This record gives sequence, C-alpha cells and structure tokens, in this order.
Amino acid sequence: MGSSYIEYQGFGFWSRDAYIESWLLTLMTEMRKRPEPEPWQSALMEHWHVQIEIDGGCMSLDLDEFLIDSARERTVLSLAKQALPSSEPHGRRTGELLIQLLEGQLRTNEASLVDYLDWSDERETSRNRASGDRDSVADESIDMFKPFLEALDVFEDTGSIDEAFQYIERIDDWRDRESTFKKMAKYLARHGDLDQARRFSDAIHEETGRIQCLQEIARDLRRKGRGEAGERFLEDAYQRALKFNPDDSDTAFIFFSLSIELYDFGRVTDALVFMRRAIRLESQNPDKILSHKLLWGCSIQLAKWGFRQEARTVAESIQEESFRKIALDRLNNPQ
Repeated sequence: MGSSYIEYQGFGFWSRDAYIESWLLTLMTEMRKRPEPEPWQSALMEHWHVQIEIDGGCMSLDLDEFLIDSARERTVLSLAKQALPSSEPHGRRTGELLIQLLEGQLRTNEASLVDYLDWSDERETSRNRASGDRDSVADESIDMFKPFLEALDVFEDTGSIDEAFQYIERIDDWRDRESTFKKMAKYLARHGDLDQARRFSDAIHEETGRIQCLQEIARDLRRKGRGEAGERFLEDAYQRALKFNPDDSDTAFIFFSLSIELYDFGRVTDALVFMRRAIRLESQNPDKILSHKLLWGCSIQLAKWGFRQEARTVAESIQEESFRKIALDRLNNPQ
C-alpha cells in the first residue's frame, strides 16, 4: 500500500493512499451537495479524481495551489467538518488530520515521527492497547517510514549527510533503499540543499524512479516559488525521459506526470510529446484496467489544455465501456 505526504503552508502529514482516497471520496460527496460549485471547487474535485483514479504511487492534493486565500480555506474546512461524520472508519483519521492542518493546529512535517496515525488492524490495535503494548501500535504505524526516519536520525545525530547516504546504501531491501533515497532527495530539496538533493536522486537505480523523483522535486520547488531551480531538475527529468524507451505500459504514468509538470512550467510542446507517449504506451495494453484509468486521465488533461478534439479521440479509444462513458460524459458536460 502506497503512502503520500499531504502538505499545506509548510506543514503536513503522511497517510496511506487508500485512506486518502477514502477520505477524498467522502469529502467530494459533501462538496457536490452544493447547488452551484465555484469553478475552483470543480477544478479541485477534478484534480482529486485524477489522483484517485490513476495509480502513480504518489498522491498530491495540491492544497497550496487551490486554497490561495482565506475564503477558499474556510470553505474547504467547513465542508471537511461537515463530511467527517460520514467518513468510513479507515479514512476518518486522515480527515481529522486534514481539518487540523487547515486550522493551523497541526505542526508536523515530512520528517516528523509518524505517531499521529493508527493504521493497524482494529482488533489487533485493541489487543495491543489493552495489553499496554504502545510500542507495538506505534511500530505498526511507522514501519513503512522507518528507513527514511532512521536516515534522518543518522543525519541529525552525526551532522553528516555522507553518513546518512551510506546508511541508505546499506539497506537490504532494494525497494526500501530506492524509496528512502527518493524521500531524502525531496527532503533536502525542500530544505534548500539542491546539490545533495541531486546526489540522492542520482543514487536511485531504477530509471523510472529517478525520473519521477526529479519531476516531483521540480514540482515542489515551483510551488515554493523557486521556479528557476525547479526548471533545472525538470530539464534533467526531461532529458532522461527522452532517452528512455520502455516497452512496458507500467511506465506510462511517468510520462503522464512529467507531461503535466512540463505544462505547468509553460513547456506546452514538450508536455504534448510525453502525453502522447503515455497514450501510445497505454494503448498497447487495452485489456489492463489501469490502462483505462490512465487514458481517461490523459483525456481530461488534454481537454483542460484546450485540445478537446484530441481528448475526445483518446476517450473514444478506451476499450472498457464504463471508463469510456465517464470520459465522454466529462467532455460533453464539463463542470
């Protein structure tokens, strides 16, 4: 189960993607009860739909981009409070934390101890609490972040980024190792150490993971007003992706997400190149359910960019009837 970091105005929290999805569906149900949502609310819901439907290993709520003033913040906060009683149990804690974040009460960041979520099985959690085994409950909650948090501990205890790098190199499980290099690269970029961020991103062995890391760093820097620095990381991701010729449609999401970032940086022509590469790759595997989802997402993005005829062509090419109908309905009835 993947995890993502939800951020707003410099603070945030980690949650599992399945729980974020559950909470967002509840929140959007509440948002749709409004008779005439404002354009920014429709755009926000559309963005969240894409995050939910397209499994890219990392969800981004983009709160800082959409909640650009206190009126929007108050609106989403009010809707979140109204939605919370209807939340499913496994999404409720994520909703509570989002409310605290919007209220300015949550002061954690990506490096904080992940002791604010209870993710273990409810019955097992109850047994652990009943027996007084609090460490067991906490361990279950932070297990997926343990390598990253330990790398940060090494960095903070020794004051040496080299020691942290060497610690990560010694992690046995390659997935944990790659994930920790990525988390550390993004952490360092957020804190202004761009040279070390590049060093840690370069240590990611899998090319798709490296490209995605560079693209996400570029996105984070752009959102923090450091567009020039973000452009350098994006250009690196772009050049690597140009040379990357996968025959596996599972990598199409990398091209899809890169195309969106290129567009947001004003590089429309480059964005279209990678959007079309993603479409071609996904079209090679029409029977895969994730292919239907990604093609649906490509259609939405192309329509947003003003390429409505191309968006319709993509939507009509979706083999699975339910996804094709949803995509065409969105084009025929834009919110």
